[in-house]
Amino acid sequence: MKIFLAIDFGTSQTSVAMLAESSRYEPEIVEIDGQKAIPTALHLGENGEVLFFGKEAVEKFHNDSGQTFYNFKAFIGRNRDYQAMTNQTQYTPESLSLTFLTYLREKIEKRYFNGAALTTDPNIFCVIGCPAEWNDPQKRKVEDIARQAGFPNVTHCEEPLGVIYYYHFRGDLDLSEDRNVLVYDFG
Repeated sequence: MKIFLAIDFGTSQTSVAMLAESSRYEPEIVEIDGQKAIPTALHLGENGEVLFFGKEAVEKFHNDSGQTFYNFKAFIGRNRDYQAMTNQTQYTPESLSLTFLTYLREKIEKRYFNGAALTTDPNIFCVIGCPAEWNDPQKRKVEDIARQAGFPNVTHCEEPLGVIYYYHFRGDLDLSEDRNVLVYDFG
């Protein structure tokens, strides 16, 4: 049985949905730390280890802002625009995204797959959302980061297109005829 994971790796919030191939139901939102959407934020230790993730990382910002990182996803593929340095360690948007997605994968494995590594199952497929305005190198970069983080069979989808696919999946949108469909991505 194939399992599909959809990651909405947002600049400020991240959500994950899951669907089994044989399911007759709509995709299920994956809860991370009891939440359906988590802040895309990290609070790192002196050696780059994740001390706090998501909401807890945001809460640490007021006490130790130099170790808390957010908004890094928006700068993937544009290293010169976002460089963070703390305790003589330099972080790029790509390295922070890799750390975030790796930690996210570990939480998904623990909660939904009894700790089994996702990368060992050839029947798990992953799609990660990308902003529509990103260029092809940025889209490929986020796919590569997700693969490096341990997500299997990764591809990307421009975020507004995900809405079209969802309504088509539900049967509310017939794509066999030419039609205009307008999607707003408020971001």
